[in-house]
Formats: sequence, structure tokens, C-alpha cells
Amino acid sequence: MSAASPEGRQGGTEAKPGQEESGSGTEDDTAPGEIPLLPETAGEIAGFVPEGWELMDSVELDFNEDGVTDYIGVLEAALVDAGDAWYSGKPRILFAAAGEGTGGYRLDFQDINLIRTRAEGGVFGDPYMPLTAKGTSFTTHAYGGSAWRWSEDYTYTWQGGGLRHRRPPTDTAAIPHPTAGTTG
Repeated sequence: MSAASPEGRQGGTEAKPGQEESGSGTEDDTAPGEIPLLPETAGEIAGFVPEGWELMDSVELDFNEDGVTDYIGVLEAALVDAGDAWYSGKPRILFAAAGEGTGGYRLDFQDINLIRTRAEGGVFGDPYMPLTAKGTSFTTHAYGGSAWRWSEDYTYTWQGGGLRHRRPPTDTAAIPHPTAGTTG
């Protein structure tokens, strides 16, 4: 298994070419093309949404098994005009907010490398499919392609004090085609 954010809270926020990380993620120091750092704490899930970004999806679960509701969310840069509808130029942010029990939430991690952008779905358009959650695990989903279609389902589970990626089986080629071995 691999850690969802091996570098801790800041993991996965490293800038891609042409992008820069910002300081606090506030409107004043977040220039176009920068990926904001989410606040360490917030009173509600909406408190993790920086200026110019939108909460596009979230699921509720208790990933750390402390009896307090936690959230996994996906943020997307707000579209400025209709020309941005296909490609905003910014990655999406997957984040986890652990319930503190006092009504607030603590940022567990944020990562810009785990959710596909609008432009990565091929002719099917935006590949994003809603998050799902069960028990202490959540799964990200994507679907896209052209003549050859693809899908991705990645499950993460709280284990050993952090979220860990549960890898799917490595050899799916061993599954026989339903018509393999039949004759006309």
C-alpha cells in the first residue's frame, strides 16, 4: 500500500510545470495558476474552500474511527467564463477533513495528483465520477476514452495513522474473455 499523501498535509501540492504554490491560499497571495494551500482548520467543510474555488463533491465517513464525522472533498477552480467549461487549467484538489469533536475540522491532507482534470476524459468529456465511501474507506472514480474506454477506481483506507491506497489486483489480463475457447 502507498500513502495518499506521503509528504504529510502538504503532500501532493507540488506545482506542475507552469504552476506555482501559494503561501496561505488567501485571495491576496493566490495569483492565477497557483494552487492554494488549504487552511489547517475550519468550523465547517465550506471553510476549506478558498476564494475562486468550488466544492464539487464530498462524502461523509469516519475514516479515522474516532466516532466523529469526517469528510473527503474535491475542490475545483471556479469557472470564470463559458470558454473555461472544458478546461480550467488547474488541477482538482482532493482533501480530507477530520472531525475534531468540538464542531470543527482539521485538514488531514490535500493532494492535486489524485483527481483527473476536465480535459483528461477524451471524447466523453469530464472524466470525474462522484466519490463513494464505505466504512473507513473512500473511492475516487473516473471514466473516459474514445473508441477504447477506460475507467479508474482507487480506494483509500485509514490505516496506521494515515490514509493508504489499496491497490487493485495487478493482473487483470488473466480474466478470460466470455467467448474465449468457444467454437462457432
